[in-house]
Amino acid sequence: MGKATEAAGDPEYIQLRELTSDMRGLSSSDDTVDDTVDDPPGSLGGADIEAHSRPVSRWQRFVDGPEYPSNDPAPCPTWLLWADQPRRWFDARTKRWQKVALFVSYMFLWIGALYGLVMPYLVTPPIVDGDQLPVIVTGCQESGLWAGKNQLCGLNSTRCPGVSDLNEDFIIRCPALCNLHKQFSLMPIGDQRIKYRPYIVGGGSDITVNLEDDDLQLTNPYRADSNPCVAAAHAGLTSSLRGGVVKVSYRSGPQMAFASAAGKEGTGDSIAFDSYFPYSFYFKSLDQTKVSPAKDPRFTVVALNIIFGIPVTYLASAAATFWTVTTVAFWDIVFSEDPIAPINPDVPENFSFMVSKGCERFLPTCFILFVLYKYSVGITLGKPAGGPDPSPILRVLLWYPLFWIGALNNITFDRLPLDRFSWEAFRAQPGGVLSASILIGVILVGAVFQAYSIWHTGKFWQYLRLYLVMLAGLVVIILIPGLKFHLHHYILAMILLPGCGTRNVTGLMFSGLLLGLFISGASRWGLDSILETAVQWARSDPIGQIIPPMISNFNASTGELSWVGEAMAFTEQLSGLHNFTSVSLLINDVEMYQGNGTSVNLTRLLPQAIRMATDIPVYLRMARLNPVANEYSDYSNAAVLQWPSGNLTLPAPGLT
Repeated sequence: MGKATEAAGDPEYIQLRELTSDMRGLSSSDDTVDDTVDDPPGSLGGADIEAHSRPVSRWQRFVDGPEYPSNDPAPCPTWLLWADQPRRWFDARTKRWQKVALFVSYMFLWIGALYGLVMPYLVTPPIVDGDQLPVIVTGCQESGLWAGKNQLCGLNSTRCPGVSDLNEDFIIRCPALCNLHKQFSLMPIGDQRIKYRPYIVGGGSDITVNLEDDDLQLTNPYRADSNPCVAAAHAGLTSSLRGGVVKVSYRSGPQMAFASAAGKEGTGDSIAFDSYFPYSFYFKSLDQTKVSPAKDPRFTVVALNIIFGIPVTYLASAAATFWTVTTVAFWDIVFSEDPIAPINPDVPENFSFMVSKGCERFLPTCFILFVLYKYSVGITLGKPAGGPDPSPILRVLLWYPLFWIGALNNITFDRLPLDRFSWEAFRAQPGGVLSASILIGVILVGAVFQAYSIWHTGKFWQYLRLYLVMLAGLVVIILIPGLKFHLHHYILAMILLPGCGTRNVTGLMFSGLLLGLFISGASRWGLDSILETAVQWARSDPIGQIIPPMISNFNASTGELSWVGEAMAFTEQLSGLHNFTSVSLLINDVEMYQGNGTSVNLTRLLPQAIRMATDIPVYLRMARLNPVANEYSDYSNAAVLQWPSGNLTLPAPGLT
């Protein structure tokens, strides 16, 4: 009798085949996921009997997994078994149509509560009760009435008329989390290069600069290009959790220096500037003035969403839980937690843009979510065919909280000193290399745990091939010339999530965390490209296409400032380079001169306050200018002129 006939007649073999057949015939509930292996390693099935009789390498035995693969749900600890009973009671006593009706009613209640919280803040202009002052709704990243860095306020600040002409106080409404806002693109101030810290110059609530005839003064003057909402948080006038409103005055005018001051709400010390700046602002007491709506509801909304999501996560099927939680988190981020556009009720188009952009991102996100659910998250949350029921309380305690930790990335992982996943970004911030090392270590440890879990399911070889293909694809992408590889966190989550399709404890935890990270990235930033051009990568940092003029000399007796350098590109000939026929000169970060020469009488350009000073540094930076198209090259680093002695320190190499 042949080996196949002998195996087929073995009673143990016949019993195993009948058991497998019975398992396949079981009817499944909504949570059931059939991810069993037809002929698990160790069983002898039909045509495979002869192949099984041949010698098998040790590597093959390893990648095949254990003799009897399994992917059963994580068992609930004995001391927590009582928490699973309400779910079993609910399933036993409610019919399907009752569950659907209850779910729909619950969702209407949920949406109604969110609508009442969010919509007034998004679309209702603030109303002032008391002094009829204008209210400006602004964001953490905005610089108030100052247009931006370098030349953006124009020659002699003519493009920022509000700064010089505004004699009346006004109120600004600030969102939450401004205490955490940092400058992620280079911001020059004098001879300093500011990045990865809040952009607030001077100020502080410990008053050392007393302004005459103002008993309502709350702070020292801040330089006018400081972020006013970040400055308000620095002074402790707004809440990190709820934002708030503050009264602003630009009547503090020019200041000869701005001292660094300790900040509140975790903002750190402000930036010091030891020279003249023509404009400043300070904060005043609101006195009896009331503004409504004034408080940012985002954390109330997040708390409401988390609380409302717990019953769904506990009672609903895997599919209902997945789609409800991800959809709610997506739109929570779009409108509230990390809005995709500035919130300004005075500009109705902003809200319309948020709806439009959110819908644009939601459709492709749903397709990716479907794939992730089918091949990963649905397996983790679902019930195996013929296997034990997963513990609903473990889903609530392990998967659900980590999902929200990932989804709230802007207040969790964004606090790490990591801007982007690149070596340059790791080194750019103090603690960046250490944070990156810890993060990579956690990923590697998690990968080891999940590899072992996948091995237990008998699918190690399938996943190994999948990740080898992914790795090869990433290598090909990285090697494409002329582009920067940008591993967005939503892409990292998509890469790692397939390996979390196990039902054990680590599978639940990693699946929730990575799914939240995917939702965070896809909703807030969209499905940005994994490859970026040099301009995209630089944000608004200098990219060095055109070499600016370099300051070469200052004649103290005549007041003449000279510079050298023809208009030329760093690399190959740049189209339109010949149109950059003029130069632009910044004095203390304000554009004060445009012209075609190679020198200028600096004495005529300096404000009278500087000319009258006995010893003050003056910071000078230059750029090329296309006067027809009003296009500027990058600016040079700052030369430092000590006035009135005329001692000149030439600029260091580099661009601003």
